[in-house]
Amino acid sequence: KPSKVIHLRNIPNESSDADVVALGVPFGRVNNVLVLKGKNQAFLEMTDEVSATSMVSCYTVNPPQMRGRMVYVQFSNHRELKTDQNHGVSTY
Repeated sequence: KPSKVIHLRNIPNESSDADVVALGVPFGRVNNVLVLKGKNQAFLEMTDEVSATSMVSCYTVNPPQMRGRMVYVQFSNHRELKTDQNHGVSTY
């Protein structure tokens, strides 16, 4: 089900917020990012569902790679990312 939050799986352990954001930028403005260190997963929140849908559609057909690993992209069950104010996540 479409959401403006995208779930990414199989990202390399050493992936940074900037690495994940770089996957979303071609499709629109990225509001937020959350990298789950040690779980090889991340969440990316776009400003709207249109941008998120474009990203998921493109990467379903042509999965992106990060540092030689294929990354799996799908819609998240979350409607938005809630992050700690002290986490230092900025808007890109």
